Amino acid sequence: NPGVKVLEHAFYRLKERLEWQWIPSNPLPSGKKDWLDGGYSEEALHILTNNKMSVKETQEKQDKSCINSFFEESKSNPNIINEVKDLLKELKKKGDKVLICAETTINLPSHNKPYGIIAKDHAYAVADINPDNEEITVINPWNTKNMHKLSYDEFFKFYSAIKFVEV
Repeated sequence: NPGVKVLEHAFYRLKERLEWQWIPSNPLPSGKKDWLDGGYSEEALHILTNNKMSVKETQEKQDKSCINSFFEESKSNPNIINEVKDLLKELKKKGDKVLICAETTINLPSHNKPYGIIAKDHAYAVADINPDNEEITVINPWNTKNMHKLSYDEFFKFYSAIKFVEV
């Protein structure tokens, strides 16, 4: 999906221009990766659509420590898995009328990357949701040639937030 890469690059260019105009005394980061570290998915989706963002995330993500995945949080909040499943089902019904991002946790060990594809503390575009098979397909905006299908169990194990905006 080249659209993901185009949107990320467009947001980078916008952020670069705004940063240069509004805070010229600040040194500019040297590369796109420095600008985009941390994802900024909610900011990017809001700016690109001018619509309100909606978020479902773990409590730790809300507290900005971003330690636990949905699976880890389910140990103290057993309802979160069902809440996320219900949300994914609703988002699937909205089809092309919603843009969705998913974010990973910061404590994902690099030696434990499933399939070598999931980076820690990173935002991914959600390309497809299949509630019947409990699968979700994500795209890394840094390499849009590969889409990765994950079971819900895998998704809940490594992701800590779903952010979306209706268009």
